[in-house]
This record gives sequence, C-alpha cells and structure tokens, in this order.
Amino acid sequence: MKLYYYKAEKGNFGDDLNPWLWNRLIPGVLNNDESEALCRFQWKLTSQQT
Repeated sequence: MKLYYYKAEKGNFGDDLNPWLWNRLIPGVLNNDESEALCRFQWKLTSQQT
C-alpha cells in the first residue's frame, strides 16, 4: 500500500511525521504498491464571528 500525504516545500512537522507514524501503527503494510493507497486528509475548521 502506498502512503499519500501533503509534503510542504519547506517541511511541516505534522505532515512529515506521516511515514514514521504509519510504519509504527501498521508495520509491514506500506510498501509503495500503488494498486492500494492510504490517504490522509485534514481540514482546517475556522469559526467566523459576526
């Protein structure tokens, strides 16, 4: 399974942890096989006060 995640040009601590973290949570599953994918998505929620 191939891991897809955001890679910032200048780096981003949280996103850069993805390969390290997922290899510890699901060892042996990530092998760059593109026929299966694990995608991590994050939405930033903001509140607007009127």
